[in-house]
Amino acid sequence: MAKVKELLRFLRKHGYEEARQSGSHLILAHQQRRLLSVPVH
Repeated sequence: MAKVKELLRFLRKHGYEEARQSGSHLILAHQQRRLLSVPVH
């Protein structure tokens, strides 16, 4: 779980925001890029 937290911290720092969660996958959105799905296991 520590690596997931590090990844999320990095992505938030670069403009991604949590849009929603679908099961065990967190969906992140960026204003100028595609949606990004991150498995949170």
